[in-house]
Amino acid sequence: MKGLSVSVYTSDGDTTNGGLSAFFTRVFAFSKDLEGNYDVKDMRPIDPVFVIEPNRNGAQFGPVAYPVEDADGRVGPMFGGNFLWTSDSRFRRMFDGPIPIHDRFETVEEYKAMSD
Repeated sequence: MKGLSVSVYTSDGDTTNGGLSAFFTRVFAFSKDLEGNYDVKDMRPIDPVFVIEPNRNGAQFGPVAYPVEDADGRVGPMFGGNFLWTSDSRFRRMFDGPIPIHDRFETVEEYKAMSD
């Protein structure tokens, strides 16, 4: 799958700390190939772009989506409460259910304060 425009599902309020998924109802998402490579030129520049990766950072709970551009100098990405999904059958063949979006970033100070 090169990529699809998908819907963002949110809960009440923004728990992403200003993550991209808090500001958009649709984003462009694609899955990394088996070698873990992707080509940014394949993406549509009008939507924020998210990568879907199975078990990012050794996570045991399945695939997660995260923004292509990480926030420099901040801790993350981590789950912010939003999910992505589409009714497109190509997506449903690859994934069993909605994908958690990891687009929450915190400053080092915020992270330390919430971790203590």
